[in-house]
Amino acid sequence: MTTQVEARSGERLPHGLGVILRVLAAGPLGYALGAMTALVAARHLPGPARDAAQAAMMLGFLVHGGVVIWVFAAASAARAWAWLCPLGVALLLAWRLP
Repeated sequence: MTTQVEARSGERLPHGLGVILRVLAAGPLGYALGAMTALVAARHLPGPARDAAQAAMMLGFLVHGGVVIWVFAAASAARAWAWLCPLGVALLLAWRLP
């Protein structure tokens, strides 16, 4: 049954390696994306600084939780990484904007 699931999802990695890649994408990469989202939002949200920072932190937690859920719902670990890495680069570029 395991080979049918792997063949259907198109993932050619061994099952253990796929799980490790998903955990790495959900944990450290998800945290980094949440933190970068909070930085970008805090910098660009209007209003008093403390309100913007609080709203940005809440948004960062939502992003991290969403990334964790999405990584394990993706069809393959490679697809999850292929979507998350460009998103991280885009957030990094948005943080550098004036």
